[in-house]
Amino acid sequence: MSTALAAAPPLAAAPGRLVLAVMVVALFNYLGARISLAPPDPAAILSGSNPVNTAIQAAVLLLGLGFALRHPARVARLALAAWPFLLLFALAGASILWSQAPGQSLRRSVAVAAQMLFLFLLFSELGLHRAMRLFLGVVLLTVALGLLEALLRPAIGFDEGFYSNAIRGVFLQKNGFGTALLHGMLALGFLMLAAGRVTGRHMAIALLLLVMLVLARSSTALVLALLVLGLTLAWLAARAGGAWLALLLLGVGGFTAAALGFAGAFGTEGFFDLLGKEETLTGRTDIWASVDRAIAQRPLLGHGFAAFWLQGLTPAELIWLDLQWPAPDSHSGWREVVLQLGWVGFAVLAVTAALTLAVALWRLAGKRRALGYWVLMLLLVGAIHANTEAALLRGDGLLILWVLGWLGLVAPEGARELARPG
Repeated sequence: MSTALAAAPPLAAAPGRLVLAVMVVALFNYLGARISLAPPDPAAILSGSNPVNTAIQAAVLLLGLGFALRHPARVARLALAAWPFLLLFALAGASILWSQAPGQSLRRSVAVAAQMLFLFLLFSELGLHRAMRLFLGVVLLTVALGLLEALLRPAIGFDEGFYSNAIRGVFLQKNGFGTALLHGMLALGFLMLAAGRVTGRHMAIALLLLVMLVLARSSTALVLALLVLGLTLAWLAARAGGAWLALLLLGVGGFTAAALGFAGAFGTEGFFDLLGKEETLTGRTDIWASVDRAIAQRPLLGHGFAAFWLQGLTPAELIWLDLQWPAPDSHSGWREVVLQLGWVGFAVLAVTAALTLAVALWRLAGKRRALGYWVLMLLLVGAIHANTEAALLRGDGLLILWVLGWLGLVAPEGARELARPG
């Protein structure tokens, strides 16, 4: 039995049905899932606002404010514990002073503040274990709805163009679906470490996630999901005394991580042929060249939080003119941070990641060792995935898992819930 992630009695009574429903809708929204009446238009996200998304954000903000008013001391304690993330998003909020679209930066800053309050509520009311179960449950909900869309409304359920045979389900693009599935595998890895063993249910869910990643043709997310599963099984095998199996799985996982990191940075023709991609990473390298030029225009503080990829703004439209299609982002998490918040923002993000790494390594020697191991997996996957996807500032599943994992490492509630003699 794991000594660090074993489920313990909940920290608080189960939330009411209305609060739980808002949690599900909020997580569904943060994952990037949408219920569409017509085939989604990729250019629609460039308008800078969405009425349904705004309504959901308002509901989440009201829920978070209500929680803060009822439990101010608890929220203050969690906010203090999460100070590295608050520092990053304080910089994002301050960017309205130099943003090229201050109204958009302000709206997104309020949305991120609401999300942080929501995560404090999630961690405090559910505890880490139940929060991960709910997160995985919402990912599985997107799978079920995505399969229904593909079967009943294929014009919506399948992607377009070159990837017209890839299931995107309730997401704008198949990559969004793949990212959500990858985050679901991370949540499943947490729950497997929490149980201290592998059950048939765990493997059935893992197989479902992998099959859906194949159907979504999300090759990078598929390889990373296999990496998460392998590293999780390696830890459990080592804890059970299977040292050779653990070493084998860790070796395979380490090789995969190194190969992905190298290929993501440099690329080789054979590697991309293996993944069914071209050496330009489906046009990403063309975007990166244009984005690098935009970064050079405002390198220190960037163009403003969430203020670049908008219609009517010359820098983005010049890139679209050069590419001959409206790219919704830079397809690089690292570049997106510098583009929006400059090298100052990148430095703050790097410090947050370094602190998370240090605390996770420190916890490997204590009762929260399995949680530390899981957070290390999260950082590894997030760093590799950021080479080709721009999700680090989007407030998606990665941020949710990262903040929850950080709170589990540093907050007293994490120790009370996760520590059990074993």
